[in-house]
This record gives sequence, C-alpha cells and structure tokens, in this order.
Amino acid sequence: MNIKKKADSFDFGVTLIENIFIEEYMPYCEVNQLKVYLMGLKLLQNKDVITVYELEKKLNISTEEVKNAYMYWQGQSIVKVIEHSEYDFDIEYVSMRDKYLNSNYKIKSMKTSYELRHKYKSLYNKINLNLAVPLTEMECQGIAKFLDDKSIEPEIVVRAFTTTKKKKNRLYGAIELITHWTENGITTIDELEVFTEKFNKRQMEYKKILKSLGFPYSHPNSGDKECIDRWLDEYKLDLSDILMKISSVTKTKRNPNMNYLDKVMFSLTEGNKKSVTSSKELTEKELEELLGGKND
Repeated sequence: MNIKKKADSFDFGVTLIENIFIEEYMPYCEVNQLKVYLMGLKLLQNKDVITVYELEKKLNISTEEVKNAYMYWQGQSIVKVIEHSEYDFDIEYVSMRDKYLNSNYKIKSMKTSYELRHKYKSLYNKINLNLAVPLTEMECQGIAKFLDDKSIEPEIVVRAFTTTKKKKNRLYGAIELITHWTENGITTIDELEVFTEKFNKRQMEYKKILKSLGFPYSHPNSGDKECIDRWLDEYKLDLSDILMKISSVTKTKRNPNMNYLDKVMFSLTEGNKKSVTSSKELTEKELEELLGGKND
C-alpha cells in the first residue's frame, strides 16, 4: 500500500515564508512595507542578489518608499539596511529562525498569541467596560505586544483607552498617551492623578492669560506656552500678578506681543521688583525706558 502525490501540471513557483512572519509581523505592518518585504523575498528565491531598481519596477514605487519600508523591517530586526549614501544602500534579509535561536541552538521561549491573550484577559475586560465598541482581536494583540516587556499598572492602560475611545485609531492613541505618561515618570495611577491635575491647572492658566489678552477662544501655540510656563515656573509669578500686569500694559499698548510681555514679567521677578510695583500703572514710554527697548 503506497501513498502518492500527483505531480503538478504547471509549476507556478512557491515563495517560502516562515509562519512566524505571518503570525507576529504581518498584522502590524503597512501595505507598502508588506509588499516590499514579500516581493524582495520572492525575487531572492530565484537569484542570490537583486537590485532596488527591480523592486521599484515590480511594485511601481520610488526608491525612497523602498528604503522607508526596509527601514521599518530593520526596526523589527528581520532585515539589515547598509547605507552608503541617502540613495545608495544594500539590504540583507535575516533568517527568522536564526533570530529566535540562541547560541546553543535552543529555541527561545516566546509567548504565543493565546498565552498573551490569557495573560491580559482581565485587562481587556476592564477596558471593554469603558468602551462602546469592545476591543478587536487586532487591538488585543497590539496591547499585549506593547505591554509584554513593560511594567505598567493596568489602571493606567484603562485610563488611556477611556481617554482616547472616541479616536479613529484608539489603540495608537492609547499607546501614544501611555508612552507620554511614562516618559514623564508616571508609573502609578496616583502619580497620573497628580500629573493630570497639574496639566488641567496649567491649561486653565493658559486660557485665562489668553483671555486677558483678548483671545478667549484661541488655543495657545508653542511660543505662548513657552512664555507663560517661564512666567509661572521660572519667574515664580502668581497668576493674579500676571493678569494684573497684562491689564495695566493693555491700557496703554494695544496687542502687545509675547516677547514684550516677557520683558514686562521679568521686571516683576525678585531682582527687579524695586523698579516696578503691581499697583503702579506705567506709561508706554516708562515701560520702554525700564525694559531698555521697544516692543519688537
């Protein structure tokens, strides 16, 4: 008794690709990145060396797009980009089997998607309680992959998804928010509460100062924030003193710019208080003489 396989009538060719790529990498990449990786792999199975031009021609994309795609895969450690200049570079595909084998040729322990899902099952349930639409399988995998090598309180993750639940890409928004919090040294929900309270207070201060300048509906730009932060943090001025001084200045000068106001606020600091008192209203000429210059 024999078992046979009928020979193929036509040979269309087969591109060999490891399942680990399909399971662990393909779900998270963009279309161009996937096309470049697979087409390059397919062409390399027919010959040892190919050119970037061949990829460009096959996929109808630019050299820059090819390079950007391979830079992404280099970040995933499955290709190497060897740059000679901006538009001259070589690509080397890395064996994923070698990547996941240690020096003794023993398979490194890796958590499967099932194991990760089981590990974070309780977290997913907590997040879903705050969402109108439950997490998708892709979002669950994204959360697990992001958190697996980090020590972040589950409550912080829940708060991030609650904050970004109305965004189109809530997973990306939540990860971006968690990253911002951790970069600011936040590791617990209590630290997050303090940070949020401080952030909200500063937003209120921005709003009141801009309103006093005649812009009640404007959002502060980076320059506005830089100046106001300096008045409050570096010059150690109270919000009431800042508002009083703005009121005094705007009585004699229409629409003073932030550079001019920064000089005025500096005059209120400890070393300059003798020159200015909060109760005295200075004329524009007196201010310019005091500050040593005109409104730029």
